[in-house]
Amino acid sequence: MKKTDILQGLLDFFHDQGRVLNRKEYNSLPRSEVPVAGRMLKRYFRGRSYHQIIAMLRKQYPAEFASIGTKPVEEPVEEVVEDFV
Repeated sequence: MKKTDILQGLLDFFHDQGRVLNRKEYNSLPRSEVPVAGRMLKRYFRGRSYHQIIAMLRKQYPAEFASIGTKPVEEPVEEVVEDFV
C-alpha cells in the first residue's frame, strides 16, 4: 500500500464520519469500519503518531481536509410550474 492511498482513504473516511476522529475514537472502531487499523497506521508511516499522520493529511490535502464536516453544496432543483388553461 502506498502512503498516498492510505491518506486518501483516511480523508474519505473522515468525510463520511463528518469530522476527524481522535486516536481513541479511531482505535475503538471495529476493523471492518476503518480503512486501516490503528496499529497498521504506525507501521505504514514508520512509527509516526496518530497526530503526526493527521498533520500530514492536513498538509498534503489542505482543501479536502478543510471541507471535512461541511455538507456538500447541492444543486438547486428546478421547480416545474404548470400553466392552468
